[in-house]
Amino acid sequence: MTLTLLLISGSFLQYFRGMFSCKSKENTSGLVQFHDNNVNVDALKTLVRFLYTEVIPDKKDLTLDLLIVSDMFQCTPLFKACNLNVAKNLSMDNVTPALLCAHFHGSDKLKQDCESFIKENFDHIKVREDWRQNVREDNPKLYLELLEKHVITME
Repeated sequence: MTLTLLLISGSFLQYFRGMFSCKSKENTSGLVQFHDNNVNVDALKTLVRFLYTEVIPDKKDLTLDLLIVSDMFQCTPLFKACNLNVAKNLSMDNVTPALLCAHFHGSDKLKQDCESFIKENFDHIKVREDWRQNVREDNPKLYLELLEKHVITME
């Protein structure tokens, strides 16, 4: 994916500022290429829109994908807004991916909120396939951490 960015004073992230302040191919061409296939295109577009407008997107756009992208590019205001929105909208369907996202992206408050939700609803969560696969089997250290904190009990 190729994204054309124009430097706008005061609204650029440190991530991009570094690229455009030295003799890099991005500075020479004015293009930034992302080779990470895991970057959600819609989330990246929302991030760029935020860079130009400095307006926090609608709540429906403050998703886990945007949280990941805003963390990747060190966009703290957007990262915080996503954390708050995701925490306010935890459900059985999104608590497992939210927990994993919080765990891997250093969102301590969101992780605590997920842990509280899981503790209150563990009888329903422990039977879900996404929990079994993504936490219990694929992330045993996180699973053990939750056991040690008494968030969950042995299944």
